[in-house]
Amino acid sequence: MHKNSLEDKLFEISKKSKLFYYGSTAIAKYKNIKTKIYKILTDLNVASLAQIIPDLKFDNNYKSNCIYISNDGDIFSFYIEEIEEQDHFDYLKRISCDNPLFNFFYDLKEQKFYNISDINLRDKNTVTLDVENIHPEDLLDLALITSETDIFDFELVNSCDFSGISYQNLIYYIENILISKNPYNALVFLEESGILEDIFPFLNDLKGINQDRMLHPEGDVFQHTLNCFQYIKYPSLRLAYGLLLHDYGKSIPSKRKGFGEHSMIGANIIKKLLKTFNYDEKFIKEIEFLVNYHMVNSYFYRISDMDRKHIFDSNLGIDLVKLYKADTLGSIGKLDDYLNIVSNLKKDKNIASFK
Repeated sequence: MHKNSLEDKLFEISKKSKLFYYGSTAIAKYKNIKTKIYKILTDLNVASLAQIIPDLKFDNNYKSNCIYISNDGDIFSFYIEEIEEQDHFDYLKRISCDNPLFNFFYDLKEQKFYNISDINLRDKNTVTLDVENIHPEDLLDLALITSETDIFDFELVNSCDFSGISYQNLIYYIENILISKNPYNALVFLEESGILEDIFPFLNDLKGINQDRMLHPEGDVFQHTLNCFQYIKYPSLRLAYGLLLHDYGKSIPSKRKGFGEHSMIGANIIKKLLKTFNYDEKFIKEIEFLVNYHMVNSYFYRISDMDRKHIFDSNLGIDLVKLYKADTLGSIGKLDDYLNIVSNLKKDKNIASFK
């Protein structure tokens, strides 16, 4: 059973019972194999579960009633509590008292987060989380969940101690967040929890760098960078990094007045900024390309046919245009130039990638 198929089954269960993902899905070892473990709370009994999800297994390692291991090696660990309360909050509150594992939940059916520590939860539109008391990998799991939903109903207090998480686990989370449905949600979540600058320290250099408010009413370069992510869904990893770094050159003083050279300046420092992530040379070059040419709209009509083909006639060129669109929507928001450029590229017989 593939993961999407399993999620369909979980949604089917949620229609018949209470069903919650537990936030702590940190990568752990299962029989000496590193895997992702999802803890799931439900009031549906094992017999009913088995009718919906075949191949359930019983394993005392996780003290759950049963588990399912997906084709990807992920483990879905089911905790069954047959309680009669109709109210979700009362149900979760009682479970939390009996089982200290459960602190916060994501309701699949209602697409809503629940946090047991908030006694006034049912009267609030947002969930307050004290991130100081959450394990950093659990926090990254919540960020990953927010990146796959259309809602963002968290209010975060305090900050998280990010020390102790392994490099491999960090890369797993970051890459999946960046290529998700709504990476903006997760980036805001990580910023408000105080760990975004630990993950991407270069973003801190963008804070407080003011821009022309006529072109960038959203604020400084950092806020603009985050804003751009509202306008992409499921981007390629290189496009996501391109967006993160496209205006980094504005943080470096230039001989010219203003930010006229920021594309070239930013492209020249990409390798240094990403060296801790150990990406290969080809991937780094692609991000350098996106950063270097992200202002191509300003000279699009002056470049030769040969240069235009070199820049746009590839999947990388398509990502460049997506970056340009998100960059525009993340600032002044007027797409007239973007639409004209795309129209020209579609008409250009020498450029196959936009046909």
